Amino acid sequence: MTLTRREALVGGAAALVLPSSASVATTPDAVPILRAGPATLQLAPENYPATDVWAYDARIPGPVIRVRRGERLRRDFLNELPQPSTI
Repeated sequence: MTLTRREALVGGAAALVLPSSASVATTPDAVPILRAGPATLQLAPENYPATDVWAYDARIPGPVIRVRRGERLRRDFLNELPQPSTI
């Protein structure tokens, strides 16, 4: 099976915004929280300085989420960015 550039881009974009239930914080009623906020990550080789980024749960790409078809999904979104944001 050959993957087109469009399919690769769509898959990559989805990986950036969909959280993983295993790695996100939860509220007291167990609804996972996806946090968007500034972070500093080492994207370049170690001899370069860390890069300031906007990330989900301090990760680039953000965490992955897996659900079964028809399964209900609920996440709370906490925007800690200096700009309005939606997911």
